[in-house]
Amino acid sequence: MNQAALLSVKNLSLGFKSRNTTNAVLHDISFDVLANEIVGIVGESGSGKSVTNLAVLGLLPQKSVDISSGEILFEGADLLNYSTQELQEIRGNAISMIFQEPMSSLNPSMRCGKQVTEILQRHKKLSAQEAKTETLNLFEQVKLPRPASVFKAYPHKISGGQKQRVAIARAVITRPVLLMADEPTGNLDRENSQILLKLMVDLKAKFQQSFLIATHDQSILEIADRVLHLKDGKIERKN
Repeated sequence: MNQAALLSVKNLSLGFKSRNTTNAVLHDISFDVLANEIVGIVGESGSGKSVTNLAVLGLLPQKSVDISSGEILFEGADLLNYSTQELQEIRGNAISMIFQEPMSSLNPSMRCGKQVTEILQRHKKLSAQEAKTETLNLFEQVKLPRPASVFKAYPHKISGGQKQRVAIARAVITRPVLLMADEPTGNLDRENSQILLKLMVDLKAKFQQSFLIATHDQSILEIADRVLHLKDGKIERKN
């Protein structure tokens, strides 16, 4: 029996409206992400890989995006039919996003630990001490050096690779079934990129999570179960 897809994007075509015309960006995109699977979307700048990720979570500007066809099925339900409130309930719970620039998701005026514990206290109703203990454990699991120091540090006091790991910890803390990443290694050197990709493999194994990773980094071929190659908004090939 074929395994049911966790995420299934079917014949998705969309563009952005500009005055009296629509500029097509994606053309009939179809792919699946199965449970406990890493899928990479590889392409150069402008290929449509990031737009694909943002479309799944409903993060494209509603006033300018024009979805002309397709479905985005998550656990069998079409996210394109979801209200903004319904999508907000899914984001950060069932699906989380890891952005290229960690400062897009990290608050520069809040200590790193607090940015994770507040999510735990909101979603899991833990006490402050319980949330701190779980956050420190997770900081260890995402291979942050000196977790206690990072917990108390502000984002600008730690390295880029460490910021990205804090952002990952923030994304996985609620144990979403699908983690999406947009150029997660884009601002990292080769060594830190390899560490981060290995971390995703470890998280997949430990938490049985799926990943959808949009990147131009060909290193994704080393860890992905499947890879989609995008060019000019079309799937050029799959492997």
